[in-house]
Amino acid sequence: MKITNAVKSFFGFPTYARLSDGTHTYNLEMSRGLFSMFGSKKYFRLKDNYLDYYEEIPFLATCVDLIADTVASINIKEVGDNGDDLGETDFIKLLNNPNKLQDRMSFLKESAIHILVNGLNVQYLNTSNRKRIESSSEIYNLQFNRLMFPEIKDRYTLTSWIYSSLPVLEDLEEGVKRDYTMNEILFIYDSLPYSMKRENYSKTYFLPHSRVTSLAYQLQTLTNISDSMAYLTSAPVLGVLSKKNGNNIVPLGGAEKADIETKVNGLGKYGAGLGKTGGIIAANEELSYLSLLTDSAKLNYNNYENMAKEAVKQRYNIPNDLIDTKERGSTYENQQYAEARFAKLICASISDKILNGYMNKYNWYFQSRGTKLVGDYNHLPSIIAVDGVERNDGLVKKTTALKNLLDAYEKAKLLGVSMDLEEFMKKNGFDDLI
Repeated sequence: MKITNAVKSFFGFPTYARLSDGTHTYNLEMSRGLFSMFGSKKYFRLKDNYLDYYEEIPFLATCVDLIADTVASINIKEVGDNGDDLGETDFIKLLNNPNKLQDRMSFLKESAIHILVNGLNVQYLNTSNRKRIESSSEIYNLQFNRLMFPEIKDRYTLTSWIYSSLPVLEDLEEGVKRDYTMNEILFIYDSLPYSMKRENYSKTYFLPHSRVTSLAYQLQTLTNISDSMAYLTSAPVLGVLSKKNGNNIVPLGGAEKADIETKVNGLGKYGAGLGKTGGIIAANEELSYLSLLTDSAKLNYNNYENMAKEAVKQRYNIPNDLIDTKERGSTYENQQYAEARFAKLICASISDKILNGYMNKYNWYFQSRGTKLVGDYNHLPSIIAVDGVERNDGLVKKTTALKNLLDAYEKAKLLGVSMDLEEFMKKNGFDDLI
């Protein structure tokens, strides 16, 4: 079984490749439409490693961390058929101390980041071949961009035995490679395990669909704006001093030019600033000043930045009450409700994928014990607060309904109704109050 080399597009250029050194490249180059016909260069391409976006774009990291930090705080239990918590089982102990380098929260956060950014989390459990959880068992997150997978053109003909023995290579430091088999590897996908592009579908099963791919333009916009800000604040040429047109046929000499630039820029003992001789320069000829400062308002940077951030927020389902790029403001109560719904819906969808991945991959453990993993976020302050408010509201509504029922029963008796209160409640659909 050979290791895949490249997946070629319709035009014959690689759109996705796993290089011989074990790294991945997406090679998604964007052209400027019709301008590309005239030989213009590509103006950006997706990074080879999607985690670079997470490390380099603060807003993306903020959105991803909002989900990943919540996922890392999940309360995980192994329960029996009756739903009872079985306490510190072997698998719960493994998750609480996954390996020598990480605790449970850092391990789960890393897993969530890989899912949200790469579209895939790859894990290795060092006892999966022996089908036994031991005190020495460890589980690690593997770097997706360092892995090489087998090419599977017709995955429907694979038997379980063939699939479990397929090779996976990890490219480590200084050319060192580590061998795995599929039986040792756990794959947890965010969405699809393959690209929806027609030319990629039949080539390999290990080309995950990532949210970052659909945010290519927005992430590049945020990068460009940051680059522009860094350039404009790194002391570029801000203006030009020159003789006015027609003022003198003879241009400034080299010594004169250097002298003016030195004094105007505050170099040496002249110019404004501490320890300078003076902040005023006397000139014996009329000069004009041309500003080279960029007007960021006219460039519409703020609007572009906000539009790009909104797209990132929408792709990661971040509520406006938690991150508001338009500065609309939010009340504390709205933030509490938004955070509670966010944890129960958005974050739970990621943690459920992780827990279901464990139960499917290590079914030999859970099926033999008749157990399963469940997780909840009921310990979060926002959920405790919201649940308390909802319980109080429910109690008020139930009390009001009971009062109205008793009033109706008294009026019914005045009209000659002879049934007792319990029968009256059942007949009028109030069985839950009995």
